Amino acid sequence: MGRRWWLRPDMGDTLLSNVGGKIADQVIVQLYAPAYVFWAGGIALYMHAHWTSLKPVVTTLPESNLIVLAAAWLLLVASSAAIGQRFEPGVIRLLEGYHWPKWLKEWRRRRFRDRYTDGANRFQQLAPKIDGNTATPAEREEYVDADLRLHRLPPNPDDIMPTELGNILRAAERRVEAKYGLDPRICWARLWTLISKDAREDLSDSRAALDIGARSLLWGGLFAVWTIWSWWAILVAVAAVLASYAWMIQAADEYGELLESAYDVYRFALYKSLCLRLPADSAEEPEMGRLLTRFLWRGDVPAIFTKPSP
Repeated sequence: MGRRWWLRPDMGDTLLSNVGGKIADQVIVQLYAPAYVFWAGGIALYMHAHWTSLKPVVTTLPESNLIVLAAAWLLLVASSAAIGQRFEPGVIRLLEGYHWPKWLKEWRRRRFRDRYTDGANRFQQLAPKIDGNTATPAEREEYVDADLRLHRLPPNPDDIMPTELGNILRAAERRVEAKYGLDPRICWARLWTLISKDAREDLSDSRAALDIGARSLLWGGLFAVWTIWSWWAILVAVAAVLASYAWMIQAADEYGELLESAYDVYRFALYKSLCLRLPADSAEEPEMGRLLTRFLWRGDVPAIFTKPSP
């Protein structure tokens, strides 16, 4: 009898590579690393501040005590990381601009509305020159910049959020709704089951990047508590928060584009899966999309969705 496949000498390496890679990427980096850095930094600062009194104790600890401390350390990191993970959706919602004081929210929204108005006006001024191929290189660069800034804001100024992160995510949703009449808040769960495996993986990776940013921001902000041991912990906390938020902005850009692309490519699969006729043309599609959204939310079937009698 030939050698069985599970006895191949390279199977162990392959298995360890696959499992080890997944554990390192998904567990250690994504979940435990921010909590690990938080606690390691705090303990290091405490020991630095009290090393004179701690040195005789630390240097004389028996090996059995060190093992117990190491186990307690791992338990602390794992449990605190799991607890922190429950707060991540709330962190993202807060950074989007939800649950803010009304006065602060309105002040920030006015600032973004002014940015929207300035960008839209400048875009309209430069558009004829771009179309007529008479724009200078500086004007072309300004035109692209204005276009990108408008792309990051909802098409309707009334939908503007008080933060850049909130505007990027809402802009993607509102563009889908404006083009196709489909409300992603209602249609997304159904569309998710219809898109390709590769598209789902790309979206999942992009969303995971957003979650990692929120996780890092949460633990980075909490690092400020270690100022009780060293004043410069606040500098580390501020740097971590700013870097994490910049990470989240980049992840939100990618996630928003992938979300919109999913509707661009797979929206008709939603109609077909529900045995509903497709929109006749692009002019009819927004109204059809609104009716489809209403059907998914309320369950009523408009006459326009019924198939004609043979």
